[in-house]
Amino acid sequence: MFHLSRFLLFLQMELRALLQQVVLHLQLIRSRRKLHGITRDTIKQLKSSANAILNVITSWMVPSTYFEGISQLLEHTDKNVKKQVRLMLTPLLRIYSSALECGESSLSLVFEMLASMISSMDRSAIGTYHVKIFEHCLIALDLRRQLPESIKNINMAERSVIDAMTVLTMKLTETMFRPLFFHSLEWAESEFEGSDCIQSRSLDRSISFYNMVSKLTEHHRSLFVPYFKHLLEGCIRYLTEAHDVNEALAKRRKKAKVADSVIRSKHELLSLKQWHLRAVILKSLYKCFLYDNDLKLLDSTNFQVSYSA
Repeated sequence: MFHLSRFLLFLQMELRALLQQVVLHLQLIRSRRKLHGITRDTIKQLKSSANAILNVITSWMVPSTYFEGISQLLEHTDKNVKKQVRLMLTPLLRIYSSALECGESSLSLVFEMLASMISSMDRSAIGTYHVKIFEHCLIALDLRRQLPESIKNINMAERSVIDAMTVLTMKLTETMFRPLFFHSLEWAESEFEGSDCIQSRSLDRSISFYNMVSKLTEHHRSLFVPYFKHLLEGCIRYLTEAHDVNEALAKRRKKAKVADSVIRSKHELLSLKQWHLRAVILKSLYKCFLYDNDLKLLDSTNFQVSYSA
């Protein structure tokens, strides 16, 4: 057993070295393309071959070894080598499923790697890959609702996903970010059929979405405040919906002349998820008002609506 463990460790180290050599070799060829008369078509073919090799290598690597390999490449003194790390984006996204099976620690490592990779991308790479990366993160953001058996600490996993999304948004222009924001809002508001065959929104998705909103507000500050005008209606709905349920319940009990006149308060009817969602929404609103320096959102009308909730 001891010898097997040593062999597996050796194998991981060799795979890491091979991964780095593929990236470095491709960068060497690109840097000497003009000197040796290598055509752009040849470079494209080499890039395609490199991607295929990296896919095979990474399929055998554990996330921690992959993370070490990427980290060392990102620390390389040659900036052009850092640019070539984008070649590992597709293989990195493909190991999501295997990392998910290993639990939240491995999954968090994958999204830490993704955040590091995003940080090294230039404007051209961001323009090419930002939609693909955001969609991938949105899939992972649904883990709270899906709650796979391998994930024991959903908060840890979710934080790593949101951190990667935040790093991405910090590199986006307004034109790039707007459609992604509205797509995520539509994602959060989508309805699912419950056990009672009634279509309803997922509280888990809403919690994840407003956790993301809170993080984006914290980093983008006043730049993100105007987006709250699209969120205010949803915030008020989630903060007040139980009140309407209790009023209806009180009327039914009064009509039925129930002997016990003590009616449960609305607080008793709220589930833990509803309380969690309310807490996250209030945290997001607090940050919004904190950074609303030009009163873009907190005018008299919106204040009255928020205050009533």
